Formats: sequence, C-alpha cells, structure tokens
Amino acid sequence: MKKAWMILIGAAIMLAACGQGNDTSSDGGEMQKPIDAQIDIPKEADKGEKVTLAVTVTQDDKAVDDAGELEFEVWPKDKKEDSKMVEAKHDKEGLYKGETTFDQDGTYVVQAHVTARDMHTMPKEEITIGNGGDHEHHHEGSDTSIHFMAPEELKASQDEVFTVHVENDKKPLTGAEVRLEISQEGVEKHEWIDGTEKGNGEYEVKHTFPEAGEYMVKVHVTKGDEVHDHIMETVKVD
Repeated sequence: MKKAWMILIGAAIMLAACGQGNDTSSDGGEMQKPIDAQIDIPKEADKGEKVTLAVTVTQDDKAVDDAGELEFEVWPKDKKEDSKMVEAKHDKEGLYKGETTFDQDGTYVVQAHVTARDMHTMPKEEITIGNGGDHEHHHEGSDTSIHFMAPEELKASQDEVFTVHVENDKKPLTGAEVRLEISQEGVEKHEWIDGTEKGNGEYEVKHTFPEAGEYMVKVHVTKGDEVHDHIMETVKVD
C-alpha cells in the first residue's frame, strides 16, 4: 500500500514539473509579443515652422500607454553627430507627440527611441525642410541605428553603467561587438571599454571616470563585414 502511495505521489510531481516546463515566460504566462512603433511626420515642412512629431506604439495590435521612455532624435541627413533630442509625451491610445522646428533647409532624419515593457525599438523617417539640399554622403552602415543611454548624473570615481541599443535593418542586432572609446580634449590617451551583450539588441558597458570633466564617448558597433558603424556623444562628469 505504501509503495502504491509513493508511485502516485511521484506521478503527481512529474505532472506538475511538465506543466511548469510548458510555460514560455518566467511568470508562467505566454512570451510577450514585440512592441511596434509607427512614426507619423509630414514629408515636407517650411524652415522655422513648428512641426509635430508623432509615433503610435502598440503591442499585439493593442495601444501601449505606459512606455517607460520615449523621445525623438533629429539630425541633418548624414550628420548624426549634430543630432538633438525632442521629448515626447503620451497623448491618447498609444500615441506620443513632440514638437520641434528646423532652422535650415535640408533633409532631416527623425528617429523615435521607444522603450516599453522591457523592449526597445527605433523606427525612423525623413522630412524635407524648405528646398531641401544636397548633403555630403558618409557611410553609416547598411541601416544601423545606435542609441546610447547614460545615467542622468555621472560621478567621478564611481562605477557607471551605460546602455547601448542597436538595430540593423529595423531589427535588434545581436552578436555584435560594442565598444566605447572615451577621451578628453587635449588628452592624447583614449580608453577602450568592451560592452556585454544583454540580449535583444541591448548591450551594457561599465566604466569608472577617474576625475570630473567633460568626456567624449564614441560608440563603436561592428559585426563581421556587414556592420561597422559609430556615433559620438559628450557626457559631463561631476
């Protein structure tokens, strides 16, 4: 009789384990569907005109109203080093909006940086201001997007963590080599720090600044022969 009870208990444990094994996420629910973001901006606008930048964020065709971070990055085409950030606020039903003006004619890139529900996406579109204009072409990879995220306050002699999100052809870039090249004006020595891949196109880089000051941070992203791109950022350390 005792043996029969032990067999029944063992079978129950196996069934419970099998049930847990069928879960597709850590909380026992189904794996989250990816977020989707669609930019809505005018194709053309006049110099000095106030332009509304909009993006609609959804997940499984349902509005996402709780994005943790959402901002637009705007730069003259082929001159990403001159980019500026535009804050976006939730309007309604997954729609987020920001406003900006353009001081010069030309073609500009507008990219939305969307972080929601532990996922990140970076769609982008172009807008022509005034008569447009010709721009010198610079190689920026096949279609690579790099978003560098730093803490709001940086302190000298303190461990700091930077996050880099990378997309290629509108998909998270995995298996890449992400490195930060850190330098200061007038200082010949450059420091190189390797990043650690966290998954889904996200990379983490840790660094301790030896002293306060302004630092230039060049983010390098490479993957074989298909991707070789970089962006330049400036950070202030107190």
